[in-house]
Amino acid sequence: MKRIFPEWSRKNRTAGVSPDSTAVSASPESCAPLSPSAVAASVRGRMPGIKWNLFLSFLLFSAVLLVLLWIFQTVLLDHFYRSIKTRQIISTADILARNIEHEDLSVLIDQLSTDADVSIMVLSSSGQKIFTTSEQMGVLIGRMPTFELVRLISQTRQAGGSS
Repeated sequence: MKRIFPEWSRKNRTAGVSPDSTAVSASPESCAPLSPSAVAASVRGRMPGIKWNLFLSFLLFSAVLLVLLWIFQTVLLDHFYRSIKTRQIISTADILARNIEHEDLSVLIDQLSTDADVSIMVLSSSGQKIFTTSEQMGVLIGRMPTFELVRLISQTRQAGGSS
């Protein structure tokens, strides 16, 4: 049976005694306790220090945080954005519907469009544009053909909306 202890290998190597031998010398030098620095050196070799523990903890925390951010961005962000934007559009439409007879409707529509970051188009029941805020080239509602607008009006009526 082979047992290797730090004090055995260090002290008895110079005396010519091998760890496999059964003869053990009982000299006071071989039984003397190790100094605190020797114990600390042997312990340091086996266990990582507080610096490494702290570094590994921060590394693990950062990895978990990055994984959570990636999951949030790829999976949940689209759902949150759609629900927030839908609530914002419904709120803007409610304000517009309550104030449709207001004399400064164009100022209200411009303000609502700017505040909610949406394009607003007010149409007659036949599909004629009464007022629009989407004069920019990249906005889809501004490039929509008339037959598409008429189709949206008929869908609105079927869903219970007013013309």
